[in-house]
Amino acid sequence: KPLTWEMVSKMAAQGIIIGSHTKSHALLTNENADAVRGELRESKLALETRLRIPIHHFAYPDGRFNKTVVQAVSSAGYRYAYGICRERDPEFPLLTIPRKVLWEHSCLSAMSKFSSAMMNCHVNWVFGERECSRHDHVSIPQMEHYANAS
Repeated sequence: KPLTWEMVSKMAAQGIIIGSHTKSHALLTNENADAVRGELRESKLALETRLRIPIHHFAYPDGRFNKTVVQAVSSAGYRYAYGICRERDPEFPLLTIPRKVLWEHSCLSAMSKFSSAMMNCHVNWVFGERECSRHDHVSIPQMEHYANAS
């Protein structure tokens, strides 16, 4: 079940860092600049208003980002942002921090039991050295350029 505001407030009061993930979970690399700014701004404002704390952390929906989105995240006032790609933007290293996503059942053995070996492999990037692709880092106009050039 989703967290309630009461639960999130309690977590924040206990010292858990709360971050934003957009207003509607929009895949930002597919949105226009106005929509991206709105998703970032409205989510941050809602959290800051309800929790009465500054929000500095952001997780890219689906872990995807491109230069335009990273710049919008910076402009929105976030200090740290997390994606699922090990590739970092040298201009914005703190806004392109890699994180490892462990999906449901991803750390189970063939016997459907938790496997520390499987978890270790996932955490250490044994499966899929680079879990993102070029489309994760280009804007819509760039994507259209690549499609037309083929």
